[in-house]
Amino acid sequence: MTADTLDPLCPQTEPAPRPSQRPRILLGLTVLVVEDDEGSAEYFAMALRSAGATVVTASSAVDALHALRTGRADVVLSDIAMPGHDGYWLVREIRGLADPAVRDVPIVATTAHGAAHSRERTLAAGFVDHLPKPVEPEILWSTIARAAGRTT
Repeated sequence: MTADTLDPLCPQTEPAPRPSQRPRILLGLTVLVVEDDEGSAEYFAMALRSAGATVVTASSAVDALHALRTGRADVVLSDIAMPGHDGYWLVREIRGLADPAVRDVPIVATTAHGAAHSRERTLAAGFVDHLPKPVEPEILWSTIARAAGRTT
């Protein structure tokens, strides 16, 4: 039997998905990534785009607030520990806005400082979910999808 021949008695496994076959679970969603670390921002943007999302990035909480006021985002993914205004400041500012379309946008926290920023603390502050870094793409995709109201 050659490698090209299928044995009907042996179960066949599916090959690993190629990048072009990645899930499109985030298709149609715009995600605002707020991250002061350029490498992390690029990682999140690439991972989210690979699942179909449109990604806008901001390198500070102030820039993110401006982006939300002038554009549209279905979900915000925000680092917590940023110089100047942090993610907690950003979530308070967003939740205090008059426009409900912006005020009620789901915001997911990310942090590499798990002990200082516990899940309970971030949820109490107004985030809808909490992801400790590093984040596997599949976990990122499902968290963003859930935040947007999509089932995974």
